[in-house]
Amino acid sequence: HGAIDWYTASVGAFAVAALAAHGAMFLRWKTHLDLHGLARRLWLVTAALAIGVTIETAFVHPRLFAHLAGRAWLWILPLAVIGGFVAVVVALAGNLELPGFLASSVVIAGLLVLTAGALYPLILPSTVDPRYSLDITASNDHGALAIGLAWWIPAIALAIVYFAHLFRSFRGKATGDYHEPTSDTPAS
Repeated sequence: HGAIDWYTASVGAFAVAALAAHGAMFLRWKTHLDLHGLARRLWLVTAALAIGVTIETAFVHPRLFAHLAGRAWLWILPLAVIGGFVAVVVALAGNLELPGFLASSVVIAGLLVLTAGALYPLILPSTVDPRYSLDITASNDHGALAIGLAWWIPAIALAIVYFAHLFRSFRGKATGDYHEPTSDTPAS
């Protein structure tokens, strides 16, 4: 087994497509660029890859679906992800920029929470041997999770304050007043 196999490569391709599609939705919202066609194509690719990766996961990690079935609190997440995909399509059809970005955010967040919830208590499953998997118990040697939580709380609070400041400072669309320096213009 190498570091990259067909399943890992397809999950990676899906992640790249999903983040590119999400980025296109953000740029549609915050700029005057015409990215409608690009965003639509990226979401089509993302949806196709999502279906493919879901089918692959059923074969490669079937216990994830068993965990999903056995954890009722996770049941809403596939519906949220599908609803997010539908809302992206509706937003693109109606040229709704902010709702499209928010729907895209629901897809990304839903997939992350769904994956983490289905993996729990594993953090990083081994494809070589289950003995090499990293789980919550093994990762908590010497109180590592408590230390991580102690750092995470102020860090996430700082990130929230920072992003609130950014979104307030840069509300509205980018104006496009920036020009590349030319040989006649001194660089600052």
